[in-house]
Amino acid sequence: MPKFFTREICGDTIKICGPDAKHLIKVLRKRPGDGIMVCDGDGFDYHAVIESADGETVITRITGREENRCEPAVRVTVYQAVPKGSKMETVVQKCTELGAFAFVPFTSEYSVVRDDARGYAKKRERWQKTADEAVKQCMRGRIPQVAPVLDFQKMLKTAAAHQLCLMAYELCEERTLKAALTDAAEGAFVQNGETGPSAADGPDGLFDIGLIIGSEGGFSTAEADAAEAEGILTVSLGRRILRTETAGAAALACIMYHLDQM
Repeated sequence: MPKFFTREICGDTIKICGPDAKHLIKVLRKRPGDGIMVCDGDGFDYHAVIESADGETVITRITGREENRCEPAVRVTVYQAVPKGSKMETVVQKCTELGAFAFVPFTSEYSVVRDDARGYAKKRERWQKTADEAVKQCMRGRIPQVAPVLDFQKMLKTAAAHQLCLMAYELCEERTLKAALTDAAEGAFVQNGETGPSAADGPDGLFDIGLIIGSEGGFSTAEADAAEAEGILTVSLGRRILRTETAGAAALACIMYHLDQM
């Protein structure tokens, strides 16, 4: 059953407007009395029955409410250095399907793409639309939000606030992603001067992880050192060098699998 997202929920009534309303009526040909699935974007699904539809607005009555079962019990925010072309859409789409909580695009020393504020704002709208569409396809209960593009230093300060933050770095030889996750699960790593936190310390009691992925050129030694100075752990993703549009999804899949959230 197709799922529709809206925050216009009042009592036992849900209102759906705009393109989704038109899709319901003109494409799916839904009529009063038909049942649909609606999500509030905060992790809850609603069973609802259409009461009225006028072409621009659909009014439904709630018949049931349940917590969405497709959301992982871990929050992973993907920090992606802005890649060339349409690669960012690929990153957002695939990582949304794999359970990413949010996205923070940023620029780094080896970033090829450089744009002004207006250009990045337009791209951000496109990236957010990609996340919205991916959520509907994979039946998730939350829509990952795409943040404004940050510079490298601001990104580091933001990323360092996570309980565990990992930077994929191709020159890292002392720590693999698997080892970092195993240490985190056992509380054996030290970050920001403190021994590994428990999941209960994170937002809503969920383990909070940051995952930093570089652009086509990866990260410079100075950037990796700066990340380590902020308490961020550099990790290897394996013996093969992955494309930037592959690395985030591959690392996220490993994290979700390791934490039993696939």
